[in-house]
Amino acid sequence: MAGSSEVVLRAEGICKSYAVPVLRDVNFELLSDEIHGLVGENGAGKSTFIKIVSGAISADSGTIWLNGEPLRASGPRQVLEAGIGTVYQDAQIVPQLTGAENMLLGRYPTRRGRVLSSAMQKTCEKVVAGLQIHLDLGVPAGQLSVAEQQLLQIARAASFRSLRVLILDEPTSALTPSEVGRLFALLRQMRASGVATIFITHRLNEVLELADRVTVLRDGATVGTWPSAATSEELLVRHMVGRATDPVVRLAPSSLSANGMLEVQSLCGDGFEDVSFTVHAGEVLVVFGLVGSGRSEVLRGVFGVEVVRSGRVMVDGHELRKHSVADSVQAGLGMVPEDRKRQGLVGSMSVRENVSLASLRRITKLGFIEKREDRQLAAGFQRELNIQPSDVQTKVTSLSGGNQQKVVIARWLATSPKVLMLDDPTAGVDVGAKAEVHRLIRSIAQGGAAVLLVSSDVREVLSVADRVLVMHEGRVMGIVDLDSATEEKLVALASGVPLAEAG
Repeated sequence: MAGSSEVVLRAEGICKSYAVPVLRDVNFELLSDEIHGLVGENGAGKSTFIKIVSGAISADSGTIWLNGEPLRASGPRQVLEAGIGTVYQDAQIVPQLTGAENMLLGRYPTRRGRVLSSAMQKTCEKVVAGLQIHLDLGVPAGQLSVAEQQLLQIARAASFRSLRVLILDEPTSALTPSEVGRLFALLRQMRASGVATIFITHRLNEVLELADRVTVLRDGATVGTWPSAATSEELLVRHMVGRATDPVVRLAPSSLSANGMLEVQSLCGDGFEDVSFTVHAGEVLVVFGLVGSGRSEVLRGVFGVEVVRSGRVMVDGHELRKHSVADSVQAGLGMVPEDRKRQGLVGSMSVRENVSLASLRRITKLGFIEKREDRQLAAGFQRELNIQPSDVQTKVTSLSGGNQQKVVIARWLATSPKVLMLDDPTAGVDVGAKAEVHRLIRSIAQGGAAVLLVSSDVREVLSVADRVLVMHEGRVMGIVDLDSATEEKLVALASGVPLAEAG
């Protein structure tokens, strides 16, 4: 970086809470001629921080300074016009519109109410030429490759002449190595032209290759900032996971059965390739990975929610031939989805109705639900799982996040599953409820079921797992026994470090 660097963006004392604190007094500084890496574990607060900077949400307290002045923009469009452009991991485009129409969306040149298509095309071509990239601006954006859609979003931000800061959220997660190289060349060129970049990624090797400095967030707070040349992947991992207090409490491991209750062989689908593992009766196998690792996609593929291209799924020695959700449930699989509100609960129904949804065949006679059995079923799980409030007629939307999660778990426990799969079951619940869910998961395994758990919280992994399957970019990096699992080792594997080098 040049010696004449000035601070173009400064965040001071940024705080944000929902049910629990998400950001705690975050401080961040971006120089005018740098690419600045921002890293941290899942849940460290990176996404919330950039949403605040980009105007998508507001902070509870703290100040964002841009070019030495407080940023007073009230939304994403105003923030972009002020000089901060954000490119999210999921493409923010209108697939049916052309590249040019997407680039100038909401700012089309017009005359007497008519869009001047030729003027729009020329403006966009000038922006693309200035970035020294190639894009077919005349085709629908949905026909562009992932890399081209990303370049289109960068070009859209660059079409605002005021652009001083570009924020990229996991920009390389779906790119090939050659596409990554072209993106890096573009970002370096933009840095030379006066546009500073905040580069958010889980790929530590890339951030050290590209960034001038790196800031680490952990548990919603700023750990520190270091020149890339003065740090390493190992040191960054240590900063990302190091905790002086709140040690991991490891729950009692299961007495594992030799019975492979769930066997997955060479499973391939969208977001994952050649995934194989076995979960034994009485075992908790945790699938751990960072954003884009394919961990949730594997779970949905096993359950039949998403179509798989090839591979086998066997439950208690019997192969799932149809590989549908109905086939999975009949075979003894149950699944607690990642988004309990949209995928796991029926908000208009009571606790009782939600609990019995997967067991209607059991409590129905001649086409009518046996109300007594229905109430007894729900009341039994309310007591067993301590669902509060205790009235099973309560509408499920009035419950806390932790109690809602217990309702979804109770629904599948009511089916007496051979295998229970849970996708990030403690996301968005408070500390007390998280501990209850952890104990519940262990008790389910100790009751003889096989448990397959997806988690993005490394402390949770170490608290409940018997073994840990670590994924990176859709592939299995290794399966680690609890005795040899450490936070540093798991995060290193999830960041792409080979098992032999992960410690």
